[in-house]
Amino acid sequence: MEVRQTAAAHMTRVPDLIDVWFDSGSMPYAQWHYPFENQEQVRAVSIPADYICEAVDQTRGWFYSLHAISTLLNDEVSFKNVICLGHIQDAEGRKMSKSLGQYRPALGCAERSRRGCALRWYLYTATPPGQERRFSSDLVGDVIRSFTLTLWNVYSFFVTYANLDNPQALTVTAPTNDLDRWLLSELNVLVRDVTQAYETYDVTERHAPG
Repeated sequence: MEVRQTAAAHMTRVPDLIDVWFDSGSMPYAQWHYPFENQEQVRAVSIPADYICEAVDQTRGWFYSLHAISTLLNDEVSFKNVICLGHIQDAEGRKMSKSLGQYRPALGCAERSRRGCALRWYLYTATPPGQERRFSSDLVGDVIRSFTLTLWNVYSFFVTYANLDNPQALTVTAPTNDLDRWLLSELNVLVRDVTQAYETYDVTERHAPG
């Protein structure tokens, strides 16, 4: 049910409401009151959109409505790429819900534990993109012990011994050591592959080193 508030603060129901997902799917056009006006403005904005991103349960609602309405009006798709996310579940594999009392705001978890990087790394690596993943403080703690602390120790080791060489006084030159050249090569390959995947909305492909 949708209601509107008039100037006299009187609430009335809109009689011709179809479905909330139809309303959301109409948004790219309805925000311009298309096709009744602003037709040139609609064609000037990004329709179809470069990409949309939502959870997997939107495939039957918002995703479908966007395409259906765009096809009816202009015989074209409404978006070029879609990034679909899986649900975050609790430690027992149940979908997180405020009504069940086991919902945990991500920002709150990161702020309380001061481990936002570990939280992001866990959510990225727990399961393949698009699939459900379980979440608990213990699971994030495992990431800290098995990965984050190791990474920090490696960085600390590097900084400690690099400072012994007084890096401020060093002149940056082309590397002559084979290991240094290999590391720079791997870094450039990483930048190339990540940039390509980013620009093509490819979040699942695993590129082998070139």
